[in-house]
Amino acid sequence: MTQVLVILHFLGFVAGIGLGMANMITGIRAGRTDPAVAPALRQLQPVFSKGAALALALLWLTGVLLIVTGPGAAVLARPLFTMKMLAVLLLTGLTVVALRQAARGKAAGTPPDPQRMKRLGMGMLTAAIAALILAVLAFR
Repeated sequence: MTQVLVILHFLGFVAGIGLGMANMITGIRAGRTDPAVAPALRQLQPVFSKGAALALALLWLTGVLLIVTGPGAAVLARPLFTMKMLAVLLLTGLTVVALRQAARGKAAGTPPDPQRMKRLGMGMLTAAIAALILAVLAFR
């Protein structure tokens, strides 16, 4: 059971970071392409965002299950694990803010501020990579 959870947890990392990067690259490319093509590229971004958010939910679910069924409280006492969780909380908070911005833009019929979304995306990518690095260090 633990191996299945670890595999799902790693798949969540791969999907979340990959979809987040795909979203950022698509946004950059849309900003640099022919204005007639940009809307088609931008239509991909909500799909990538939702997929990355689902991957983050998978990480939370499998992470909690790994703690409950695995090492338990012992892992919670590790300073690197605490730092990892702070990065995960930052990532989660930024994700919620970005999803809310996108939803507000959709409801208003106008896209969210691209510069703000770019900053949120960079923050999410940084937090995700920090969480991954800290997870490797915490569990080696």
